[in-house]
Amino acid sequence: MQSKLYKKFGREDKVLQNHARILYKIGQVSKADGFVGELLAKNLNDRDTKRVELAFKRSTLNAKEYVDALNAYLEANWDDAQVWLELADVYEKKLNFDKAIYCFEELLLLDPKDFSLYQKLAELHFTVGKLDNLKIAKKYLCLLLNINGLALRPLWALLHTCRVLV
Repeated sequence: MQSKLYKKFGREDKVLQNHARILYKIGQVSKADGFVGELLAKNLNDRDTKRVELAFKRSTLNAKEYVDALNAYLEANWDDAQVWLELADVYEKKLNFDKAIYCFEELLLLDPKDFSLYQKLAELHFTVGKLDNLKIAKKYLCLLLNINGLALRPLWALLHTCRVLV
């Protein structure tokens, strides 16, 4: 199948990326690394290729090494929202809520009009449960209710937050 794609499109970046994805999935890691290396040699800042590599690392590395790889990627590509979201997800699964909060705050800086981020931040602050975090959660929830007073999820979360604060 890949040879048909090569005949039709040549060695286009997307074809090579897809070929690398397939090779990673079937376990031919050294060949896939060769394609990724070839793509990164052309363009060191190719986000799509680096994401292919990160997706493979997620399945093969332990959590700490994967977090290190994500952080290294974000040092150069700080405005990649997908990777910030992925890193936040990893931190949440490891129950490292303070670092997950940091990731969501970075996401909020990238897209301040995404109100689901405010909800997630409020929930994470509530989960941490310290007095300062509860006050911050309350502020995020009040902001969401100010935007849409009929939203039940922030209303319910605000009720629980205020009960804990009292």
